[in-house]
Amino acid sequence: MSSMQLVERVFAMLRVIAASSSGATLTETARQTRLPKSTVSRIFSTLEALNVVERVADSGGFTIGKGIVALVAQMPHAANLVAVAHPYLQELNETLGETVALALPAGDNAYVVDQINSDHAIQVRDWTGVQIPMYLQSTGRVFLAARSDLALERYLSAPRMAYAAKSAAPQKKLRAALALVRAQGFAWVAEEFEQGLTAVAAPVRNPTGKVVAAVNAFGPSFRFPARGRQQLAAQAVVATAEKIAARLQQMAHG
Repeated sequence: MSSMQLVERVFAMLRVIAASSSGATLTETARQTRLPKSTVSRIFSTLEALNVVERVADSGGFTIGKGIVALVAQMPHAANLVAVAHPYLQELNETLGETVALALPAGDNAYVVDQINSDHAIQVRDWTGVQIPMYLQSTGRVFLAARSDLALERYLSAPRMAYAAKSAAPQKKLRAALALVRAQGFAWVAEEFEQGLTAVAAPVRNPTGKVVAAVNAFGPSFRFPARGRQQLAAQAVVATAEKIAARLQQMAHG
């Protein structure tokens, strides 16, 4: 196999993975790329060791890894999602007066790629570059709610979630929360991820309708959301996510 053929095969596999919302299995990747399963398996092993792909817990599938996500987050090109989203995050930050962030899905985690802090004396920490389990916080729940019923059930049935159910995310409560996210289009999480912290998130969709990122706003629970302004805060976050999606749509069509 020539170097060019190997690169072509790697990119063919990455395209299959990127198009899957719940992780592409070895069998599915081999079928779509028309490559032998043994070849796909060897390439997956190498890519996983390099953090280019990550194995989705208990489903046997693969998704884009944090190595790729980190590279994307650092790209200076104007088409980069982080660069596109940043002005809208600044606008949201000024509207709400609270910390705002952008996260990308990375396996079963939400990966924070941009954050703008509030001007308040009492601050929340900077989560940029941190991966957080999806079930724990608002952007992650947006990503989970966007998964197919089958993919979501696999995630919720994983041994990891059985452990989580004993602590921060009881299954019944989490399922109800995700159903609500699907129904209303945004996710609130109050003091489940971290004591004293409340957050709200909304999905950013690419031109094909796939959820590719999430915007959230968060702050100390004693201050955010302000009394009587919970719905307004959620609407502002949703509007910001929609503005970013509209810009991506505009860019896709030149």
